[in-house]
Amino acid sequence: MTRKILKAAIILAVIAGLGILGYSIVSRRSDKSDKDYKSDEDYRWKLSEKLTVIVHKTGERSVLNNATNTIMGKYDDIFCDEKTDESVVVVIRDFLFGYISTETGEAIFEPQFLYAWPDGIDFESGLASCVNKEHKLGFVNVKTKEIAIPFQFQFTIYYDYVFSNGFCRITESFVDDWEFDKNDFEIGLIDTSGKIIIPANYDEIDVCDDGIVAIKNGMPFVYDYNGVLIE
Repeated sequence: MTRKILKAAIILAVIAGLGILGYSIVSRRSDKSDKDYKSDEDYRWKLSEKLTVIVHKTGERSVLNNATNTIMGKYDDIFCDEKTDESVVVVIRDFLFGYISTETGEAIFEPQFLYAWPDGIDFESGLASCVNKEHKLGFVNVKTKEIAIPFQFQFTIYYDYVFSNGFCRITESFVDDWEFDKNDFEIGLIDTSGKIIIPANYDEIDVCDDGIVAIKNGMPFVYDYNGVLIE
């Protein structure tokens, strides 16, 4: 199964689960220590130098702070299967997505989003792409713990939304359905403030060293970094 198909399956399962079961946000941080969880432990793996993931026989994951020997949170899954150098990872609990720090194990955002892209975190700006319960794409800042760009954009499960060099692609669908196919949307560009630099009217957009190239029906259009058409 390819990464994108797996990602699509996850989102379909998440939204189906939310629609049927109506899960709510519940914090499961525990002050129990490591020894309280050994009875149903399956195996462990190191998330970072300071954190260990305890995988229970039920499949649930507990995040253990090695220094304090304290369970910082319990999750259904952690989107990282080996030790990482990244400062933040995506977690899921009760069909909702959130972010935790790999330094302390603390929740940066408790699971509350319909989806969060594991590869959608720009660690330079702190901006991370996620979807709210109204099926709108927005961006949180994992550094400041704030909603940085309001949830207002359409999204497709076939696309990753991650900032690079100060810009991120956005999509707009021709059809009124979050499940729109990869051929049913056009692409635009926003900056880190959420300002639309290039409207979502193009088939593809590339940010180059000397400007932005947008393609429509095979024809290139060149913009400067402020969204002014050059040629």
